[in-house]
Amino acid sequence: MSFRGIASVIVVLGLALLVSLPDLSAYGARLALSPDHVGKAWAPGVVFWAGQINMRFWRYEQGGRLLEQGLHAFPNAFWRQKGCFYVALCHERSGQEPDALRGYESFLRRYPGHPWAHQARHRLTLLRADE
Repeated sequence: MSFRGIASVIVVLGLALLVSLPDLSAYGARLALSPDHVGKAWAPGVVFWAGQINMRFWRYEQGGRLLEQGLHAFPNAFWRQKGCFYVALCHERSGQEPDALRGYESFLRRYPGHPWAHQARHRLTLLRADE
C-alpha cells in the first residue's frame, strides 16, 4: 500500500473516531454513574469530560443531562462550579429558557464570586430580554 493509501486510511479512521466521540464519552459517563463505579476516583472526571464533549459537538441536551446527573452523583466534584454553569448553558442552547434562567440564577446564588459570574449575569440579561 502506498503512503497516500495509508494516509487515507488514517484520515478515515480518525474521522470515524471523531464522529463517534460523543457517543463513546456518553457511554463512559453512564459507566461512571453506575453503582459499581460511582465511588471511583476517576468517575467524576469522566462524567465532566463526557458532558463537555457533547457540548462541543452541539449535543446540548445530552451534555446537560450528563452534567446534571454528575452534579447529583458527585456533589463535591472538582468541576461542580463549571458544571453548574454548563448545565444552564446547555438548557439555553437547547431552547429550554425557563430551565436556563433557573440554572444561571442558581449558579449566581451559589458562586457569586466565580470568574464566570459576569457571563452568567449577561446570559440572564439576554434571556430576560427575550421574554
